[in-house]
Amino acid sequence: MKKFYILLCIAALCLFIFGCREIDDANINTEPTVHSVTFISEGKTYESNIIETGNVVAPPIKDPTKTNHKFLGWYTDGDYSQLYDFSTPVTKSIRLYAKFQLDTEALALGAEEAKNHIVKIQNKCYNSEDDATVIDTLGVIFVRSGKYCYTLAPCHAVKKMDNYKAQEVTVFDVDGNSYKGYSYRRSEQDPVAIIEEYDLALVCFEYSGSKLGAVERQTSNPDIGDIAIALDAKDNIAYGEITDYKAYEWDVDEKLSNVDFDVLHHSAVLEGSKESILFDISFSLVGITYTTEDGTAYAIPASRIHEFLYKYVY
Repeated sequence: MKKFYILLCIAALCLFIFGCREIDDANINTEPTVHSVTFISEGKTYESNIIETGNVVAPPIKDPTKTNHKFLGWYTDGDYSQLYDFSTPVTKSIRLYAKFQLDTEALALGAEEAKNHIVKIQNKCYNSEDDATVIDTLGVIFVRSGKYCYTLAPCHAVKKMDNYKAQEVTVFDVDGNSYKGYSYRRSEQDPVAIIEEYDLALVCFEYSGSKLGAVERQTSNPDIGDIAIALDAKDNIAYGEITDYKAYEWDVDEKLSNVDFDVLHHSAVLEGSKESILFDISFSLVGITYTTEDGTAYAIPASRIHEFLYKYVY
């Protein structure tokens, strides 16, 4: 009888253990499956959520932003072929991509402001009124200090041409007002900042108004594929992108400088304008552009402008 009770107790213990295991297994099997939903904006994780299978995910409370762009929504792929339906139950881990579109209204406002950084420069070289050559070009104000504006421009904006005894440089603002322009020299021991190796010069002029202002400028070059915006002094604007960095094949008869570094090539070509000021999407200066007769648009890039300024100006 004693053995019977012992066997009965052992059997009861086994039933208890196996019963607990079945309960544990049941609990494990009923745990919900979860998935990750990752929101990607401009190649970076904007937000990440963990969602139980069968539930829906809500979009981020705050939409992502991109300078001078409109946010169009979250898409299921990087090619933006399918807008994601947020009423769809989540059954697997997914990545959603933010799509943007250029905001033309914001760009127009930015361009209107950027015009206040651009001036027209007239370089008149002469022996007499009947014996003169006038060169028109553009400049962009990068420093305004007190009553003086300091302006980046191509070499020929202030370089005196051979065979002429006299020279007169005039700067015109966006309203057509004129000012006497001067070539900049850091000190009496330094050369005038007209440097053919960079095809850049510095012109300063005295200005008493409040409309003109200094442009923001990049010190490093934009990437190939980045948006480029070209402006001139005639209210013209063109949009394009950075296409390459390579040497420009100078025509021997047209060569006006000794530039031997890679220049920035872009597709923001202004019709009827050989020169323009090149900006990025935030209207920071990234280049000073020249357009050839065949429509090739190249610019002295931001990094070389930065070098020029620190060698000969600052």
